[in-house]
Amino acid sequence: MNSVKKQGRMTGIGQRKLNGRQVRMNGFSALMLICCLFLSSFQNVSADSSPKEISCFSNDRGGRIKDIRIQGAFPLLERDILSVMTLYTGSALDHDRIFIDLSEQKSLIESHLEKQGFIHPSVTVQAFLDASDTNYVVQVNMDKGQYQHLRNIRFTGTGALATNHAISDIRLKTRMTTWKKALLPGVSGRLIHADILKDIQNLTAFYRIRGYLDVGIDYKIVPLPEHPHQADLEISISEGAHYRFDWKGNEAFSETKLKSDLVFWDDGKINDINIKRSIRKIKTRYQKAGYLEPRIDIREIHGPSEETIVEKVFEITITEGPKTRINQIRIAGNNTLPSTEIEKQILSEPGRIFQPGVLIRETLDEDVQAISALYFSKGFRTAEITPDISLTPDRTRADIQINIHEGRQTIVSEITIIGLHTLPMQAALDSLSLKTGSPYFEDMMNNDKNKLTELISETGHPHVQVQAQASFPDDPFQARIEYRIDEGPYVVMGDVIVSGNFTTRERILKNEMEIRTGDPFSLKKLLQSQKNIRNMEIIRSVQFQSCGLKEKANQVNLIIAVEEAKPYILDAGIGYETEKGAFAHTRMEDRNLLGSNIKAWAETEISQIGYKGETGLTEPRLMESRVSADALVYAEDRSEFNQSFGVRILGSSLAFSRKWENKISTGIAFNAENRQLYENNDLFSQSFQTDYLTANGFAPRSLMMITPKLQYDTRDSFVRPRKGIFAAGYVDVSRGIDSDLDHFLRYRLDTRYYISPMNRLTFACTAKWGYIEPMNTARVIANDQLFYLGGSANVRGFDENMLRFNTNNEPVGALSSTSGTVEARIDLGNQIELCFFTDSGRLGQYQVSNIPDGFRTSAGIGVRYLTPIGPVGLVYGFKLDREPGEAPGRFHISIGYTF
Repeated sequence: MNSVKKQGRMTGIGQRKLNGRQVRMNGFSALMLICCLFLSSFQNVSADSSPKEISCFSNDRGGRIKDIRIQGAFPLLERDILSVMTLYTGSALDHDRIFIDLSEQKSLIESHLEKQGFIHPSVTVQAFLDASDTNYVVQVNMDKGQYQHLRNIRFTGTGALATNHAISDIRLKTRMTTWKKALLPGVSGRLIHADILKDIQNLTAFYRIRGYLDVGIDYKIVPLPEHPHQADLEISISEGAHYRFDWKGNEAFSETKLKSDLVFWDDGKINDINIKRSIRKIKTRYQKAGYLEPRIDIREIHGPSEETIVEKVFEITITEGPKTRINQIRIAGNNTLPSTEIEKQILSEPGRIFQPGVLIRETLDEDVQAISALYFSKGFRTAEITPDISLTPDRTRADIQINIHEGRQTIVSEITIIGLHTLPMQAALDSLSLKTGSPYFEDMMNNDKNKLTELISETGHPHVQVQAQASFPDDPFQARIEYRIDEGPYVVMGDVIVSGNFTTRERILKNEMEIRTGDPFSLKKLLQSQKNIRNMEIIRSVQFQSCGLKEKANQVNLIIAVEEAKPYILDAGIGYETEKGAFAHTRMEDRNLLGSNIKAWAETEISQIGYKGETGLTEPRLMESRVSADALVYAEDRSEFNQSFGVRILGSSLAFSRKWENKISTGIAFNAENRQLYENNDLFSQSFQTDYLTANGFAPRSLMMITPKLQYDTRDSFVRPRKGIFAAGYVDVSRGIDSDLDHFLRYRLDTRYYISPMNRLTFACTAKWGYIEPMNTARVIANDQLFYLGGSANVRGFDENMLRFNTNNEPVGALSSTSGTVEARIDLGNQIELCFFTDSGRLGQYQVSNIPDGFRTSAGIGVRYLTPIGPVGLVYGFKLDREPGEAPGRFHISIGYTF
């Protein structure tokens, strides 16, 4: 990586001039962006003390670090190097400790490099003082040096798995990260000691789960004199005796399931403690299946002395006993609460269809506790709940009667609040859950105490203390509740001082504050303010330090220390997708334009179906509100696969969106476009089957479109969702300016559902619907506005856009579209995912004649490789309703999930 000199006057601590860059890499395949950032400064932070104010800072004896530049990190990530360092952007650099601090960073980074497999790395860390603002730029230069590359792995030892080289060598190697990395070229395949230690642990677990509990594994790195930077890895395996477990009496569960309850695999020891733990786990499994009194015995079977060296046998005998099912559950003694309310607390239930109804004592105990809690919440402090279980002679059926002795109900007779001055008395009483005449419940009284504390605290009394006490002076079933309040001093928000914002304007950060100088101090608003700043893309980390709160001062000053994220991003890549063929794209972005938290970007892409480019601005806090605004201009030339026409688009857009706390977001977009269709091949004119389209389809068209949207999103991940719901609805209100081919209303609905019933299995479902209502006299719209189906994005048994086609084998679009997919995604490990899917789609209301209607369906299988930025997949879909002359199916390559 070449360096770029930074222009300007600087004073260096060290022997070299400052040079460096800020680089961030992202994308499927990324290039590097060279950028030098000239930052504004924040030098000394101080706060004068008054008798009632606590000083936050004394004067700094040095400057602050406004940037850390790292050179020579590849193939390591810059963020990994920064996480090792104790210095960070925005931290103070004391003149008296500067050499100590820099030497400490040097040692930390060199130690990290050695752990990453580099031999004798050399690191220089220098701090350069910028005379213009007396702050520092820290330059880290890394010469990682040489590294060892693994040439071969040899296994030695005794035993079936260790000596059967024809099978076990590759079997063991495939479980080793070290061996997999050695297959990579260059520095990516270096030998890392931490990986070897993890591999030894994995191999040990591999042997133990196969019965070699006494296995011992050691390793040795053997350097090669003739190749000083290569080495062999010798792994010595001493298997020891093989342990076999013979199961008897287990009819309810297979040996495989019960084997997972044995705890011997963890540490390889069979002793009294581990035997008792294993018995307890097996017994719990049976009890949860309705076996009330299972008996488990584990003992060693001693054989001839010459055989015990090779194999040790343990016999596990299980006496399951009968499986007890619940016949009925009765509730007796409930005079006040109805049985229907009590039954809601009971998880135990009689057997029904698809409900085994087994008796589980643990669940029954939880039911009793839940009923007791219900009665306590209703004021029955002396209620007693006892279950009575009646078993049939063969113990296969059980009648359960829950006996309830309610006792008398305790009622709140009076509520008194003493020491309240900040809030009106009635407002405080209204905020309480307990009222005069309501049932007394101690937990609810404590909850009300916390409510009062929070209410008073938010009025500027953060040191408030509330004590709650219930007394029964006249009648043990009449409770008098008294809240004693010590509000403490009134505290206001003082000065807010921001440090570390060398690029971001101070007002941008203060705008995220929910509390202002002079407002009553509020811890709740302070925490929300910290959350707001942390969620900003331009901020990497933030810390709040309140000065004066602990000392109970009348004014609390706040220090906000931020570490800014790198503002410049270059994202570039090449790839191939079935939907658009080979492509190359690039995106340049400034996430903090002029320090105003405005994102500016320019993006281009060229592919086999055309090109597109756009540039725009994003304001996340429009006019200091929570509304985000996007303004962009774009140009596109697109001729999709199999289409007989292409379209050129030049347009601009202005969009507003708002995220709400309940996972809902709303938005509206305004688009102005100029579109023109052009001929893609000689069959273009035949694809326009009406005189109306033939006469008007070629001319340039200008249109205005308004698109409101409503979205609901509970997905746990955007890259690889495993659970949650996504639903979005759009309405495109389009009006043509010089052509009525763009007069229409277009409705679109996109729904997705994800569920993972097992750790490695995810079901993903999607359903999409669209409908276009033409608003012109001819009730015909332009072909580039219609719906098309088929391809990697929806029905994968078909080629792109080819779900329905005419006699010339050209795609046909429609005014309505319906499609759906169900997909099972199975994680095979090692970042490999297998998927099975079925797709179905239907187009309707064609603008041409003689096109069949109805759903077309496909099914298929695929494999994906999971990367941090999304999966790369190859799938094959085959038609389930293949028509004469059609291909049986279609391969698709995709980057990322299609839904």
